[in-house]
Amino acid sequence: MTRYTPLWEQAGSYAAAVDRRLLGALWPAAAVTGCAVSVSSGMTVNVAAGQVAVPTANSTGSVLCSSDAVEPVTLAAAPGAGTNRYDVVICQARGNDLDGGANNDFLFTTVTGTAAASPTVPATPANAVALANIYVPGGSASVTAGNMTDVRPFSTLTDPRRVLARVNYTAAVSVPTGGATLPAAPALIIPANRRLALTLHVNISAAAGVGVFFVINANGSGIPLANGGSRVSQMNNIGAVGGYVLDGTLSVYGLAAGSYTFQPAGTGIAGTANVANDQDNGYFQIMDIGPV
Repeated sequence: MTRYTPLWEQAGSYAAAVDRRLLGALWPAAAVTGCAVSVSSGMTVNVAAGQVAVPTANSTGSVLCSSDAVEPVTLAAAPGAGTNRYDVVICQARGNDLDGGANNDFLFTTVTGTAAASPTVPATPANAVALANIYVPGGSASVTAGNMTDVRPFSTLTDPRRVLARVNYTAAVSVPTGGATLPAAPALIIPANRRLALTLHVNISAAAGVGVFFVINANGSGIPLANGGSRVSQMNNIGAVGGYVLDGTLSVYGLAAGSYTFQPAGTGIAGTANVANDQDNGYFQIMDIGPV
């Protein structure tokens, strides 16, 4: 067992890995603020200013990479006609104790995929965070925005409990027996091993004997969201009501890394209920509440 000296209590110097333990405690998972990738010209893209927290492969914590200006990154020439490729724009930390090299810095660069008729996205290397996937058609001379996918993990750089998306409901919707969906939250890039809290708060009016419950759909389907179910709010066969509030939170954990679109769907148990048009009180919210 190693018991490390608390940070900054002692005089003298200590290894950079000790500081990285602090950064790793703050940001144990990859996180990004800014650093959006956009098309420049030809095979060059631009990475906006921002910060990236990069977990280290040697388990010494995280490296915080900061850039205050736009940086260009140039992709390799496209493959010949008949094959295509995926490239990944990354932020990569470098250090002697990380990779054995002489550089102690970070850079924005690309991982060039293998050309094929049906290419796959190459793996992100150690000590790096993926920012964008770029599809490179055979014979192309430039990158187009439609071929670029933003894969930045959502930011935890400012608050480990952070609202990722919130939708205020400004239009009433009927929820019949067959069900009806409420407006979805924007698509989110979710890293692996994060816990989410999906909260639905709606005002309901209904006739006597009506019951309704809401589930959260993920990527267009009502699949259970890693905790055994997706039901968040329920009103069962009660008398006629006006302004009844359904308020529930579904905790989600352990999702595979990827892009997710979450959407509440109401299903009437009997009859029809109505979700009120109320911007102040009706909302759907997604919050990151920390690592699994």
